[in-house]
Amino acid sequence: MRRTISLICLCFLMAGCAATATMNVMSRSDGKVYEGHMVKTAEGQGTMTIYIGDVIYSGKWARTSSDEYFSFTNGYAKDNRGNRNKSFNVTSGYGSAVAGMAILSSPAGDGLRCGLQGDRISGTGAGICVDAKENVYDFNYAVDRSQR
Repeated sequence: MRRTISLICLCFLMAGCAATATMNVMSRSDGKVYEGHMVKTAEGQGTMTIYIGDVIYSGKWARTSSDEYFSFTNGYAKDNRGNRNKSFNVTSGYGSAVAGMAILSSPAGDGLRCGLQGDRISGTGAGICVDAKENVYDFNYAVDRSQR
């Protein structure tokens, strides 16, 4: 029985580890549309690859903030007989908003910096990338639903 529970827990943990999102990337200067993808490799981090013309930018992204919360509370009281009672509570919650940053580079050493905001529940989001020549690209992404 213990082994079955361990295997079930392992399956749940592994199911949430890797997810791939498809990206649509558009240049603000000429309106050309490019592609990319993001892979979540662990909670709050992963890899990103963007294909702009014949240049491939790749690197890591990381979550920089989210609307999660966690708190502790202690309570003390006396009942009508003078007995002291105490309680300890832990509260946590997960929202859906998340923000992140990606630092990408090409094989030639050119850089691409991206900021992103998204929704953890829907698996969608958007952001902006800027290269070393100050070209700006807007992007959106959506997680492949077959993986969720």
